Amino acid sequence: MNLLQKGFRRYELNIQGYSGTYLKLCIMNALKKIRYGEILEVIFDDPEADETMKMAVNYKGYRILHEASGGGVFRLRIKKT
Repeated sequence: MNLLQKGFRRYELNIQGYSGTYLKLCIMNALKKIRYGEILEVIFDDPEADETMKMAVNYKGYRILHEASGGGVFRLRIKKT
């Protein structure tokens, strides 16, 4: 798990190559580390985890600002609220 600051109040978490429960754990841990109002962009490549990740993020009360996919890579832009 590599959480990088990409600008003012913006972070990136690239978790390509991982799958399943580990993805959810990484995302939730990263969201715990950032402050309210900050944005986390998550990059992953497990197609089976796409819907699961979105449901988990929404369930915890965070807001998905943008989602994209292409070339086998998925991106979620999440705002910690």
